[in-house]
Amino acid sequence: LDAVFISHFHPDHFGDAFNLVVARYVGDVYEGAKPKGPLLFFGPRTLEERFKTWRTLCWPEPNDHYPLTFFEGIVTHTVGPFRIETFPVKHVPWFESVGIRVIVGAKGLGYPGDIGSSHDFASLVETTRNADLFMIETGYPHRTPNHWTLEQTEELMEAAKIKQVLLVHLRHMADEEERVKAFAEARPYVIVAEDRMVVEV
Repeated sequence: LDAVFISHFHPDHFGDAFNLVVARYVGDVYEGAKPKGPLLFFGPRTLEERFKTWRTLCWPEPNDHYPLTFFEGIVTHTVGPFRIETFPVKHVPWFESVGIRVIVGAKGLGYPGDIGSSHDFASLVETTRNADLFMIETGYPHRTPNHWTLEQTEELMEAAKIKQVLLVHLRHMADEEERVKAFAEARPYVIVAEDRMVVEV
């Protein structure tokens, strides 16, 4: 694992990211291994500051260190064969959110994290145009300032000519799951995400 992406600071989206640092550090201590290089974190501004605050609270050993590099806000960076591009996302007003595009060769993947229905649609079309795979949280029955609907997803797929969509971050409510699954079953280019799923792009 070379890089971690955090779209925003709600705990269901980054609650375990910093624990990963401790787990890797402890694993290396017991295995006698050394990090091959810094673990890269991509996310909104204030990401590094939040990590340092968390470390003060939850990782009291003062001399422990694990190499990390933070890329905050809107950035472009290369990780191995992958070109990483982040873009602004409108989700909630009290902190920034970012989405990510991963490009390798002629293939492209996009993921905005949680996205509000008030996000500028035209800019999202340009950001996701011709994506081979687009991961999107969707399923809300109506538009809300902070979340997305199935109807918006379909509109985006058509406007941006997205080849395949992976529906993620579903709420486990019977009526919502049924609606989302029915939506996907009627469209061969839409997949409902499941744990441990592998999607070939």
